[in-house]
Amino acid sequence: MSDKINPKLQAAQELSEKIGAIEFIKAGTTANATVERSVFDATLPEGITPAIVDTIDTHRQNYNSAAAYAAGEASLKAFVSDKALESTQVTFQTGEASGFEIGFSREAKFTDPKDPKGEKLVRHMTSTSAAFNGENERGAGSLKQVLSHFKEMGAQSLAKSKD
Repeated sequence: MSDKINPKLQAAQELSEKIGAIEFIKAGTTANATVERSVFDATLPEGITPAIVDTIDTHRQNYNSAAAYAAGEASLKAFVSDKALESTQVTFQTGEASGFEIGFSREAKFTDPKDPKGEKLVRHMTSTSAAFNGENERGAGSLKQVLSHFKEMGAQSLAKSKD
C-alpha cells in the first residue's frame, strides 16, 4: 500500500469518526449491527435537514416505482412487437452520477423445487434492478476506494490469521 494518503479515503475515514464505534451482535457465524438514523442526521451538511432528506427519499421511492412501471410497460410492448427480443434494459439518471437500471427478460426458466426432475417452470417478464452512484463500486468514487482499501487490508490481515 502507498504511504501517500488518498484524499477520498482520508475524507471517508474522518467522516467515519462521526459515526463512532459499531458494536456487533453475533448470530451463529454472522454478526449484525444497526447504526441509528440519528447518526446519519448528525453528519448532514449544513443547510440539509432530515426533513429535506425524507422528502427526497419519498420522491425517489415514488419515482422508482413510476420508472419501473414505465420500463415494464415499454418492455412488454417491445417483446410483443419483436418476437426475437429476449431482454430489455432501461437506465434512469436521477443525479449527476446516480440512477438505477431496470431490466426485463422475456422469460426465465426455473427448476420447480417441489418437482426438481420435472419440467422447468417458465416465468415471463422477470426483472432485475440495480442502483448506482458515483460513489459505488462501479464508479471511481470514495466508496470504491474504501472497499478496495479493506480488500487489500483483509488480504494482508486475514490470510495471516488462518495460520
